[in-house]
Amino acid sequence: SSELNFTPVGEAIRFGLQAIKNVGENTVLGILESRAKVGAFFSIFQFCECVDFKLLNRRVLESLVKSGAMDSFGARRSQLSEVIDRAMERGQKLQRQNAAGQSGLFAGAASGTPAPDPVLPEIDEWPEQVLLDAELGTVGFYISGHPLAKHAARLKELGAIDLASVEGRRNGEELTVSGMVMSLRPMRSRKGDRWAIVSLQDMSGGIEALVFPEALGRLEAVLKSGAPLLLRGRVNAEEAGTRIALQEAKSLDQMGS
Repeated sequence: SSELNFTPVGEAIRFGLQAIKNVGENTVLGILESRAKVGAFFSIFQFCECVDFKLLNRRVLESLVKSGAMDSFGARRSQLSEVIDRAMERGQKLQRQNAAGQSGLFAGAASGTPAPDPVLPEIDEWPEQVLLDAELGTVGFYISGHPLAKHAARLKELGAIDLASVEGRRNGEELTVSGMVMSLRPMRSRKGDRWAIVSLQDMSGGIEALVFPEALGRLEAVLKSGAPLLLRGRVNAEEAGTRIALQEAKSLDQMGS
């Protein structure tokens, strides 16, 4: 249902197709043109039959599946991913036949009678973390859940606060937070020592953390692990904004209950 760019829908905002990784403007315009002719798409096979095959490739289809843009077809993302090549080949064959005036066994989009879809393989959905990582990689944030959600009760017991509530805390105050490392930017001090600025995100928002040389030496591996983390540090309030000076970081998955 998305358009080229972000569009308001009531009090919500619908994600723009052009903002999905690997999905360019020309491809989106082709999708919208086809959708205007045939109405809502109902399967990955019909989608590939209707949208100009010259605008589609495996990377485009993979990104549409991984981002959740094809969830409305009612199939698992694992199933859709498994048939991408088959759907593309079938769509190309049908479009070439229609262009040559050969309907054959395929009625296809041109005649308005959809060809029966092949049966999707009966396979399990991807693990939750694979789904979430795929969303993050294609749209830049999590959609269907968050890696920290399953740790909510544990984090409350440990006294972890939301990243959104760090702003306004007293400078130097020690606190415990949780988060996912979205990026780690290596830096060099005037003395040549390595330190880093880390971008953290939890379910409430994001914040930057400073990892000074001694802490970076101890924590770099866990900060690069991609795992949900429990973090301890001090508030670092400056004119540029409030950040956290990290002192400790542990993987929540390895801490147990």
